[in-house]
Amino acid sequence: MLPVFKFYRDDIFNVNLTDFGDIREASSVQFIGDFDKHEKTWVLVYEELLRRMFPECKRWLNTIVFDDDEVYLNTIEPIISKEIIRFLKGQHNEKNLQNLFKKIRYYRGMPDVVTLITAKNFGIKARRLSNEVKMERFWKKTWETLLSFYKMPTRESRKSIINDMDTCKVVLEVNHTSFLFLGQTNLTTPLIYYDFLSNKYSTSKLIRSMGYNTPSNIVIYKQKDLTHIPFEKIIFKPISDANRVGVVGPVHAKDTVLVEKCYKRSLSQISSGPSLVMAEQFIEGEHFRINVNYKKVTFVAKSERRHIVGDGKRSIRDLIFNEKKQIKCAFSVSYKFFKNILIGKGLNLKSIPSEDEIVYLSHDANEGGYFTDHTEDFPESKKEEAIKLSQDLQCYSLGLDVIIDLDGKMWFVDINPINPGIDFFNNLKRAYQTMEHVLNEIINGGQYI
Repeated sequence: MLPVFKFYRDDIFNVNLTDFGDIREASSVQFIGDFDKHEKTWVLVYEELLRRMFPECKRWLNTIVFDDDEVYLNTIEPIISKEIIRFLKGQHNEKNLQNLFKKIRYYRGMPDVVTLITAKNFGIKARRLSNEVKMERFWKKTWETLLSFYKMPTRESRKSIINDMDTCKVVLEVNHTSFLFLGQTNLTTPLIYYDFLSNKYSTSKLIRSMGYNTPSNIVIYKQKDLTHIPFEKIIFKPISDANRVGVVGPVHAKDTVLVEKCYKRSLSQISSGPSLVMAEQFIEGEHFRINVNYKKVTFVAKSERRHIVGDGKRSIRDLIFNEKKQIKCAFSVSYKFFKNILIGKGLNLKSIPSEDEIVYLSHDANEGGYFTDHTEDFPESKKEEAIKLSQDLQCYSLGLDVIIDLDGKMWFVDINPINPGIDFFNNLKRAYQTMEHVLNEIINGGQYI
């Protein structure tokens, strides 16, 4: 049965159909029951907006039922219906419409939402683990952040993330069996694997022992250990953290002053796990994210790093500000992320780059860079290596961050075993193809369940 949203007829208000253009996506909608013209118009506008905003959803109820008190509308889940209705009650100007689409675009690319919609398309019964009240609270907070800027997580904010973890979990019911999903990750995989793989240092030792290329590293237990770093160029990372928190550098190991500054900065930002940092050999090359699911690479995303170009006159801060004015879609993030890269070069936001000097502001496509789709042209041998690693680790949904160095060698620099990102491109095709593959494996009794 497809989900419905019950809306009281007494709360239906007048809307002007001409504000929304032609009814295209909802043109096949029919009605059952007694209704007024303004009620029919309101429902058509609601259904049109819903379907335009969720083009990946292929199954809708095309018969809308009016009873004495309520009308039964299509929905993804209640929070979305309420958000569309809130927009309809307000001013239908371009700014409000853009904000609505920005919220919905972020929402429909979340792994748990992709799971819900794909399950709906497949006719699989799916439900949230969290209740409606908790979901509304979570999304209100998430959307407020989206429309402002992304702050670097802290130990305190991580507590909120942990408390909200259930909001990302979906229960699928297939052939009288329930499966708990956290995004694309089937949680039937033993959780001890995820706990172990969250430690970057231990994971690198493990996969290196398996014969895979991964950068060498050492743990910095005390500041005096900085004098024993055996690599020419390094990047500092907390041994157990996420979201690029505390990733500082690269920096030349011989520059002892900058090395100490980078180390202290990384240590001060740790938001989860022990207060330990590792110094990792820095690998020059191109960054990619490989998504592996159930013995298949479902997409490969190449990182295009955010950067500014100097003019010899303006500071890095001014150049960033000018970029944000020129490009409305420039991603707003905490400047802490930018400083984590600049410090390794002895730069700060007040520094003035020389004319035509390229200054990178991100380690990869995050913090306002972007990803390009290389799923089709990425070397098959490297895809096979990524699949083999997922099998060796006995984790069948992995987000693998790799670097292809100047000699064409692939280095595994980070492994994301639980709820790896799924939305990397402007188009969501790859995200939904990924979930279709995962659910097909489950429906057809894949051997990895």
